Amino acid sequence: MSKKYSFAQVTILGLIQCINLLVPQLAFKLSDPFIATFKDELMKYLTHLILLLFSQLATANMNLNLTGVGLYSDLRAPYFYSALYTDVASLEASVIVEQSNAIRMEFKIVAKKISKRRFYKLMNEMVAINNNEQALNSQANNMVELMGLLNGKLVRGDHIVIDNSNDETRITINGVDALVINDKAFVKLLLNGWLGRLPPTPDFKKDLLSGENSPHLAGFLTLEFSPERL
Repeated sequence: MSKKYSFAQVTILGLIQCINLLVPQLAFKLSDPFIATFKDELMKYLTHLILLLFSQLATANMNLNLTGVGLYSDLRAPYFYSALYTDVASLEASVIVEQSNAIRMEFKIVAKKISKRRFYKLMNEMVAINNNEQALNSQANNMVELMGLLNGKLVRGDHIVIDNSNDETRITINGVDALVINDKAFVKLLLNGWLGRLPPTPDFKKDLLSGENSPHLAGFLTLEFSPERL
């Protein structure tokens, strides 16, 4: 069976081919170790740039509205930014939860590092306390899939996107597809964790519903993952 590539992947592969053609032309001037290092580093940054570009284009093309950016933190330290985009033009939590059809939830890690166990614990606490038993049971298998996604710790700048705008729930980590759940309603379970009756902190929910006036918007937009995390 032939492998299918996304447009972003095809673009990256095309750049790889161009570099492979161009770099040998420099061989008579540069040593082989230098060329190899140069090519590896250039590919990392080009891949990083393209993934960031396609991430921004995807959000723009879906015509989603930014509802705000919150900062998840406790008395010890900040953990991650949370940004929410939906297809409803409202900043009311009840309207967003009830009427939104396309939802994009983004996490950007602020802490120096977070163990996967700690991250899952934070996620589970938000979800469990803000959903009823029926909703939790109906999405239990999907939640297990999500909880098994990470291979190791998260570090500052890591970017997780959970998006249901294409009739499924697609999860990417640093721009790379990591999991597809064939149920777009799964995102509502997670959304309740952010906008439900008992959010992590009052400020977290308030900032998530502040639109472009969020005090964390600039920090969220300027924080990027390291190319080495691809």
